[in-house]
Amino acid sequence: MIGENLRLMQRQKPGVMHVDFAACNSYANGAQAAAKVACPALLVLGKRDIMTPPRATKELTGALRDKRVVEVGGSGHALMAEKP
Repeated sequence: MIGENLRLMQRQKPGVMHVDFAACNSYANGAQAAAKVACPALLVLGKRDIMTPPRATKELTGALRDKRVVEVGGSGHALMAEKP
């Protein structure tokens, strides 16, 4: 799937990846925002995600009051493309 992701990134218009990565880099206060979520939340994680491995979601998932966490085996960060 890595080759597929690379081809998808290469098809983007100039600047799109920069904007995406800048947004990721400036992400902050996720746990505080998650603590304010009042409805049930479903988190679907790829077990082989290198960008956001399941272990890196502990603070965020811990802040959610009513959640269900599902880990999809054999899938990485492009979960919906890898395991639709």
